[in-house]
Amino acid sequence: MSDARARRCATPPPAEMATHYAMDVDTAGLDLEAYIASYSGHAKVERLKFIARQAAGRPLELEALKLAAIVLKAHSENAREYQAVMDLIDGRLGPGFVADQAWIDAVRLLAAVRGCGALKAACARA
Repeated sequence: MSDARARRCATPPPAEMATHYAMDVDTAGLDLEAYIASYSGHAKVERLKFIARQAAGRPLELEALKLAAIVLKAHSENAREYQAVMDLIDGRLGPGFVADQAWIDAVRLLAAVRGCGALKAACARA
C-alpha cells in the first residue's frame, strides 16, 4: 500500500461527516402511516423499528413500535419478532395494548405442525 493511501485510510473522517451517520428524526408533521406505506413485509417492520430507535423517548417511538406490532400480527407469522416488539413497548401504551399470547401460541403451534409435516414428508421420501 502506498504511503498516501495508508494515510487516507488511517485518517478519521472529518467531524462534519460524522453527522451523516447519526440521524435525528424530526417528528413534526410526520405522517408515519403515509411514510411507511411505501414499504412492505420485513422491510416495513425493520424501518419502523429503526424509526423507533431514532425517536427514543419521543411519542414517535411508541407510534412506530405500535405500528410494527400491528403489521407483524396482521401480515406475518413471526411470533418471535412480534414478542420482541411488544417487549420494547413494555406496557407503555397502556393495558389495552399487550402481547396477544393466544396469537403467539397459535403461530408457534402452526410452525411446529408445519415442521413435523415437512419432516414426515422427508422421511417418507427416504
